[in-house]
Amino acid sequence: MLNRINWLSILVSIVQYNEKKLDTSLTIDKEIVQEIQIMAQKSLDSFNQDEPNIAKVASAVSFWIRKLKPIGYDNINIKNKVLHINELIGLMVGLSVCAGYIKNFKYSKVKLSSRVFNDWVSSLRINSHSPHSSAIAFELLINNRS
Repeated sequence: MLNRINWLSILVSIVQYNEKKLDTSLTIDKEIVQEIQIMAQKSLDSFNQDEPNIAKVASAVSFWIRKLKPIGYDNINIKNKVLHINELIGLMVGLSVCAGYIKNFKYSKVKLSSRVFNDWVSSLRINSHSPHSSAIAFELLINNRS
């Protein structure tokens, strides 16, 4: 399932979006992105399902972006630095994966309040999470929306 999801293009789009929004310059470490692919697949394999659903795929990618931190700041242009950039982008990628691959699930229709979204990002930065706990959060989100 992971190989059928073009999460890398989603990641690039979200990085570009945040560069404009934050008025800064970000980089993506390609070697870490390759590791994310490997680790996300291992996480999906741990569910012991032939076809994990999109919530599990979104959570695995989101979790490993947050954990391995492929996003950095261009050393030449570090302004408006946000310490939780990988957590922010990881969550946005997970939500966008869900939006792009679930029928009738529109990213713009995700009604996460800014408080819930910010609390989720903050929790990803500070608290312990696992691929399975992240999957539960995405499963709850998807089951309430689709």
